[in-house]
Amino acid sequence: MTRKDRPSVGFIGAGAVGAALSAALHDAGYPVAAVFSRDAGRREAAARRAQARPAASAQEVADLADLTF
Repeated sequence: MTRKDRPSVGFIGAGAVGAALSAALHDAGYPVAAVFSRDAGRREAAARRAQARPAASAQEVADLADLTF
């Protein structure tokens, strides 16, 4: 299954768990559409690591991703 065939995922919350899961799913070949966190630094870092869009809101994550965590 290629990255294009897999559902895109998004994360609301970029704390220890959200950041680790978004990175792990990216490394496993899943496209990470977006990451949101109220903490801008964590949001940017998690998005950069997962090669995702740093979202401005939780709603933006839900709008961009097939699956939202």
